[in-house]
Amino acid sequence: MDVIVIFTAKMGIAEAQLATSSMHSNGTHRSSSVGVLTYAAEMPQYFVDFLVKATGLSLSATAKYEWRQFALTGSVLDIFLADKKTHSFRASEVSIHFMSECFYRLDAKGKRQLVLKVPSRSRLTKFQHVLHLAAATTTWVPPVTDVLTTLVGVATDIVEADASTPSKLATSTVTIRAIQSHVAEMHSMYQLQASCSSMEELYDHLLSIEADYCTNVNSNNFAHTVHKLHPLQYVCSKGRRDLYRQALRDKLSVCPYVSCGHPIPLNIMYKIHIKSEAVRCVRCNNVLSVGAFKIAAFIAESPQFIIDHELRNNPQCLVVQTPGMPANGSIESFMNELRRRMREASPNGSHDAVATLQAQVATQVKKHLTNEVGAFEIDLVQAMIRQLDFCNKMCPNMEYWTNPVVLHASIIRYHKFMHLMKIKTNEHAMLVPTSDIDLVWHTHQSDPAAYGNFCRSAIGRLVNHDDTIEGGDLRKGYADTFVTWSELFDEPYSSFAPSYKSWTTEKINTAINHHFLKKKWQKHARVPSRDCRFFGVDESFAVEALPYAMAVVVPDEKAVVASKTPIPEALSVYMAVIGTPVMDGRVRLQYSRHNYLMEDGGLGYVYYGGCGVMFYGGCMGMYGLGMHGYYGGCGAAGCAAGGCGSGGCGAGCGGGCGGGCGGGCGG
Repeated sequence: MDVIVIFTAKMGIAEAQLATSSMHSNGTHRSSSVGVLTYAAEMPQYFVDFLVKATGLSLSATAKYEWRQFALTGSVLDIFLADKKTHSFRASEVSIHFMSECFYRLDAKGKRQLVLKVPSRSRLTKFQHVLHLAAATTTWVPPVTDVLTTLVGVATDIVEADASTPSKLATSTVTIRAIQSHVAEMHSMYQLQASCSSMEELYDHLLSIEADYCTNVNSNNFAHTVHKLHPLQYVCSKGRRDLYRQALRDKLSVCPYVSCGHPIPLNIMYKIHIKSEAVRCVRCNNVLSVGAFKIAAFIAESPQFIIDHELRNNPQCLVVQTPGMPANGSIESFMNELRRRMREASPNGSHDAVATLQAQVATQVKKHLTNEVGAFEIDLVQAMIRQLDFCNKMCPNMEYWTNPVVLHASIIRYHKFMHLMKIKTNEHAMLVPTSDIDLVWHTHQSDPAAYGNFCRSAIGRLVNHDDTIEGGDLRKGYADTFVTWSELFDEPYSSFAPSYKSWTTEKINTAINHHFLKKKWQKHARVPSRDCRFFGVDESFAVEALPYAMAVVVPDEKAVVASKTPIPEALSVYMAVIGTPVMDGRVRLQYSRHNYLMEDGGLGYVYYGGCGVMFYGGCMGMYGLGMHGYYGGCGAAGCAAGGCGSGGCGAGCGGGCGGGCGGGCGG
C-alpha cells in the first residue's frame, strides 16, 4: 500500500525530515519495505542550500560563510541553520540582487537581510524562478525537466562553481576526449558480454585477450588497459620484461601432475581458476587447484637446491631435493614436506650454507607460490572480470558518461580527490572514490607516463589503485572521505550518506570525545537538500523516464528466465552518476545479460536490492535514522538480498535525510 505523508506550511524542517525518514533530503519519493512513499504536500515546496555570510564584512576575504537551507513552502520562505529557523519571509517580499563576482544580496521589503555566496549561477537562477512563482500564488507548480537534463544539471553546478572560484589545486593532463575514448573501450567490453550466452564463453574471450597481451605486451587491448589500472604492479612489472610469457590458457589447460598431462576442459578451468574450486583430474584422480599449478611451476624451475660451501675447511655440498606434487594439490602440504627436508639437511651444512638455502627457497616461494599463477604480478583474467563489473555499472548510462559537461565536472572532482591523497597524514588511511572520480582515475592511469609524472609532481609518490579492498575498510574509508572532503572544500561529497558508526571506528570514542565527534559529524556529514542534491544518487528511476539510456529499456530474456523473482510491471532502475559511491551494487542492471552472466558464473558482481551494498548479518546500524552496509572492493560490491529501504543519515546527523531504514531488513 502507499504511505501518504502530508506536509504543512507550519511544519519545521526537523519535523518534515522526521516525517520523511524514508525519503531523500526533504521530500523526494523513496521506496521502502512498506511500499512507495508518495509526496503529497498541501503546498508546493522547494529546498536548496546556499552559503550565507555569518561574520565579517561583506565581500571581504575574512568573511565567513555557512551553509543554510532555504525552504520554500507555498508562498513562505524559511531559512534554517541546521534545525534552527533563522529567518522567515513572504516570497513576494523577497528580492535577490547581484553585488560582485559570486556574491548576492537578499532583501526583504527592500532591506538587506543576508549576503549569499553563490558560485553556481544555475542554482541561483532556478531558485529565483521558483521564488518568482511563489510570489504570485501559493499553488505554484514546481518546474519539471527530463531526467538527463536534471542529471547533467549537477555537473553544470560543479563546473560553474569551479569557474567562479578557480581552484589552486594541481591539475592533470586528463582530457574529456581521453575519458570518452576510455568509456568507448569499456563499452566494447560491455557489448562483448551482451553477446555471450554463458560466463564460460566470456571467460574464453578473456583468456584469449590475456594470451594476446602475453604475446605482445605493447598490444592495445583490454588486458593491457587493466594492467595499467594497477600502476605499482605495472611500473615494476617483471612479466612485461620477460622474453617468454606463458598465457594462462596454456598453463591451466593441462593437468600439472607428472606423467598425467590430461587436457582440462574450459568449464573445469573456470571452476579452478575463477571460483577457486578443487576438482579431481578424471585421469590421475589428483586434486586440481590453482595451488597445484603453482607447485608444478616451483618444481619445474627448482627440482632441487644445491649449496656449495666449506665446512671445517672441507668443500661440502648441501643438497635438498624438492618434494613431488602432493596428491591433494595443497601448497601447505608441499611446504610442510619441503621444510621437513630442509631441517633434515641443515646439520650437514654450515651456518652460511643454511642461510643461503633458506634465501633461495624463499625466492622461489615468492615467485611461484605467493605470486599469481600467470605471467604477470596480477592475474589479469581475474582483474579483467573485476573491471567488467565497473563497466557493467557505468555503461548502462553511456550517454551520460560521454557528456562533456559531466566529464568536465568529473575531472574537477578528481583533482580534489587527488589533493586529499596528497594531504592525508596516515599512509594506511583509505580514500574511497565516487564513480565519476574513479572513471577519471582509470583514464589517467591508462596513460602511465602522464599519471606517474602527475603523482610525482603533485603528490610526491605514485598512488596505487586497489580494486580488491575488503568491505569494512570501504565503509570506513567512504565516511572518512566524505567528512574530509567537506572539511577541506566546504561542500558535500555526495548525497549518499556516510556511516557514523564506521567513521568512529578506530577513533577514541570516550564520552567527552564523542561530543566533539558528534559536532564534527553534524557539520561535515551533511547531505545536500532535495533540490540541490546529487540527482540520481541513492534513488531509482522508472525505465520510461530514461528513453536516452537504451541499455536499460529492454530486459534480457535469459536474465528474466533465470531471475529468482518475477519482473515487476513497473520496472525501476538505479544509475551510476556523479556522486554514486563505487560500491553501490544497485546500479548493476538486474535484468541484463551482464548480471545474468555474473550470476551464472557464481560470482558476487550481481545486482542486489535493498541498500545496494553487501553486508553480513542484517542491517548495520548508523548513527541517526538510516543505515548502510558495504562489502567488496572498488569494483566488487553488492548488497544482501532484501536489506534496507534506501539507507541514509537521519535529521540532525548529516543535515538531511539520505533515505532511512525503510522498515528494516528483508524488504
